[in-house]
Amino acid sequence: MQGGSGLGLAVVKDFVELHGGKVWLESSVGKGTRVSFTIPINSAPAREGCASNAGSGR
Repeated sequence: MQGGSGLGLAVVKDFVELHGGKVWLESSVGKGTRVSFTIPINSAPAREGCASNAGSGR
């Protein structure tokens, strides 16, 4: 096992929360720790007028 500065999870937490997500940890003695996260995916809204102006030469 290798030690570190401990910044990794803090950076992940900040990044995920910045994007509206959540981070959680599940730990089991002798088995390790699972780090999970969710980040919502929003579809980009359709650009207004794209289809209607397609053949107008504009």
